[in-house]
Amino acid sequence: MELNECWRFARNFPLCAFATAAGSQPHVRTLLLWSVMNDAFYFHTGASTHLAKEIKRNPKVEICFTAPPAPPLLARMMRVTGFCEYVEDKHMKERLFEERPSLISLGIAVLMTRRLSYSVCTPEKSGSLLWKLT
Repeated sequence: MELNECWRFARNFPLCAFATAAGSQPHVRTLLLWSVMNDAFYFHTGASTHLAKEIKRNPKVEICFTAPPAPPLLARMMRVTGFCEYVEDKHMKERLFEERPSLISLGIAVLMTRRLSYSVCTPEKSGSLLWKLT
């Protein structure tokens, strides 16, 4: 998959699993991609959330975007690994609040991913594994 196709995939399927780690414990939550620009993914979170605190301690993240399956066993996904940093750009925050005005009162931090690597997985490429979590 070419880089432009990766950006398009994320824009088309912006709901993603966003993973951080606190010590040896991974933490995954669902986030909505805000924007793709300047070769980076942009997200936002509350400045005092667990997510914000985890990123300050360890900026390494992994994101998984998934295309809706049809049929379910043929879902496509794109994994993105990289680092996350806070964006202190007045114009970016103004744009965010224009697009999502309900966030103004929440003390929002804008996050940007950088130094990314991409891996696109399809069932045909990855095979199938069955495992359980104990």
